[in-house]
Amino acid sequence: MTAAALQAPAPIRRVPARPAPNAPAPGVGDPAEAFRPRLNRLRLHAARCRASARLDLFRACARLSADRGAASQAHAEALVRGLAQAFGRPPIFYRPGADPLSDDEAWLLRALDRAAAGDHASLAFLLHTRAAPAHRRALGFLIGNVARAAADL
Repeated sequence: MTAAALQAPAPIRRVPARPAPNAPAPGVGDPAEAFRPRLNRLRLHAARCRASARLDLFRACARLSADRGAASQAHAEALVRGLAQAFGRPPIFYRPGADPLSDDEAWLLRALDRAAAGDHASLAFLLHTRAAPAHRRALGFLIGNVARAAADL
């Protein structure tokens, strides 16, 4: 190498910054904002269901799938009551109107968002990250019905 090459400063390469780990993917948007009214309804259902008996996901889905005119309230209640069974632990729901999201609430909002968008691959991925294998299908059914009935929630 020549002396001139050693003294010339190397050009600075600009590398784009990595997105924050919890930032939504480009084009997806933040599901928390779009689903905030639904989240508060689900939080109300969770508060009411704390004292009720645990619900078997398979029985709930069988009962709801037979009745096409079932209210969105029944689907939302079955979803909230069945999350403990699917997760293997009680889900964490904050009180209605609380600003922060628990990890379980954020997961549920993303699942509802992906179901509403018809993104079945992302919904399947989300189900694989949280739900026990035996409960994924039933949980996906309930999430899909709650997402479709979002206007009534």
